[in-house]
Formats: sequence, structure tokens, C-alpha cells
Amino acid sequence: MRIFQKLGLLFALLNCGIAASGINISGPIKASTASVTGSVRISSITVSSLTITNLLNVTGKTAGVGESIIQTKFSSTTVPSGTTSTSYQAVAGLRIPISLVNSNDYVRISLSGMLTTGSAGTGAAYLTIMRDDVDLGNTTDNSGLAVCESSFSAAAWSVPVGINITDFPGDTSEHIYQVYIRTSSSSISIGFSSYSAGYFLIEEIRS
Repeated sequence: MRIFQKLGLLFALLNCGIAASGINISGPIKASTASVTGSVRISSITVSSLTITNLLNVTGKTAGVGESIIQTKFSSTTVPSGTTSTSYQAVAGLRIPISLVNSNDYVRISLSGMLTTGSAGTGAAYLTIMRDDVDLGNTTDNSGLAVCESSFSAAAWSVPVGINITDFPGDTSEHIYQVYIRTSSSSISIGFSSYSAGYFLIEEIRS
């Protein structure tokens, strides 16, 4: 009898609302209203309509749900950064910190703007993006992700930059994504972004 009373109380809670600090459900459940303030672990659930008012965090595979954007961070600048350094220098204003919600997610990185050589001479301007101190571009010849070459025949050269790459940090620690530029010769000044705004976008993607 006492067991039936407990079962009746449980069904009443499920039909009227659940308020708990944590609950594990292993079987099928049918409820008109459920309110949970803590964590819920459910082995299987079928929902005809689901409304999330705060945060839905899925750590495993999501069957039937394709790629989704978890968070987006953006920065831009209309003030060009220039340098005559042959080592990579940070572009002011194009720096984004991000901590992934899930270590299995990846980062989609987008950058646009104009890479220029601002003086005559033979050489090139190089641009890359780094995660902390990790160069995400071509490190074999230190050419990065974009290049603008100049010659004596002109005072300046410009090329549009449109970069879209992915990165896999593999953890939930904070990482800094930063745009860098360098010149191949200290006799040539280079800059980004000189004739248009520079736009830098970081997205956490769950696949």
C-alpha cells in the first residue's frame, strides 16, 4: 500500500510540475508541465514541442540536427595598422578572446579587408591569424594566409582579403584570436586595412 502511495505521489508531481535540484529518469515520462531547477539526465525523450527560455547545452551527438552556431564574437576597425617590421605585428582592433562551450566544437574564422604595400620597392606584405602563439597560416615559408606583392613600378599595391578557415582548439580554455601582418623587407611599409574597414568574426560551431 505504501508503495502505491509513493507511486501516486510521483505521478501527481509529474502531472502538476516537477521542482527539484536534480533528477534521473530512465523510463518513458508523460507530463503536462515540468519545472526543474537542477540537472536532468534522461536516457530517451520524444518531444512534440520544446521551448528553451535560457540555455540548452548538448554535450553528445544530436541526431537529426545539423551544424549549429553556439556563439559568435565580432570585432572591426576603420583605423589601418601599418608596419615596416619583418616579424609579425598585431593589427590593432582585430583581437577576439573566446572560450568554447564544448571542447568537441570547432571555431570558424572569417576576416575581410585590404592588405596593402604603402611604398615602392620589391617585396611583399603578409597577413596571418594566430590562436594565442599558434600561427594558423603557412608556417613553412612564414607566408601566413594572405600576401600582397609590390614592385618598383608602382608606389603601392593593394589586394582584397577574404579568409574563411576553421580551427580546433580541443578544450574550453580561453584563447585569443589575433590578426597579424609583416613585411618581407624593412624598406617597404605595409598595412591592413587601409582602404576599407577590417572585419573579424569568430564563431563556435557544433557539428
